[in-house]
Order: sequence, then structure tokens, then C-alpha cells
Amino acid sequence: PANTIVLVVNIPVLFPVLVALIVLQGWQLWCLSGNVTTVESWYQNRIKNMCKTANKPYAWPYDRGTFQNFLDVLGPALLTWVFPHLPRGDPLLSGTSYPVSKKFVAISSSMFGDLPDKQTARETPGEVV
Repeated sequence: PANTIVLVVNIPVLFPVLVALIVLQGWQLWCLSGNVTTVESWYQNRIKNMCKTANKPYAWPYDRGTFQNFLDVLGPALLTWVFPHLPRGDPLLSGTSYPVSKKFVAISSSMFGDLPDKQTARETPGEVV
């Protein structure tokens, strides 16, 4: 009888929690596929609308394609994606330097012209890949 009561109480409580976790996991995977954080995704939507209104091209600087985005965030070793670890030796995995997409560089160059090297390094940290 006690086990039945526990099951009757827990199942209705656990089901909404499970659904919420699945929704949140889906959201995080979507953000990861676009190489954005949750806050950046809200910012990105706002900028997209502003560019659309102004009839200007738009490209997220760090979106390099879904699989490459996963590699950029989780590392190149697919087997270690499920285990937290510190990257070693690869400056692209340092957390302070991020490669930008060629599409972003092309749009930026068409809008602002070629920037001097120092400005380019400051505006788009990391290497262009």
C-alpha cells in the first residue's frame, strides 16, 4: 500500500518535470547548433529583425555550421563529449579566442571595407575559418 501511494503521487509530479527537461535539452541543443548562448539567441533575434527592417544582410559571426559548432564547443574528440574535461594545447579551445565564419567576414567587409589588421583582430577575435 505504501508503494502504491508513492507511485500515485510521484508519477503525476515527475511527468511534467521530465517534459520540462526534454524541452530545455532541446533548446540547449538548438543553441549549440547555432553556436550561441541563451542570451545571445535573444540578442540575435533582435539584430535579425533590425537588419531585416533596414534591408541589410545578417550573419552570426560564430555560426560555422552545425557540426563545426558542436566541435567548437565540445571539442574535436567525439568520445569525450559526454565527459567534462579541460582542453589542452589547442588555443581555439581556450575560451578567449573564437573563430568567425567566412560569411560574417564577407558581409562585414562589404559593409565597412577592409579594416586594418589591428582593428580586424579587435573586432573579430580568433582566426577566420
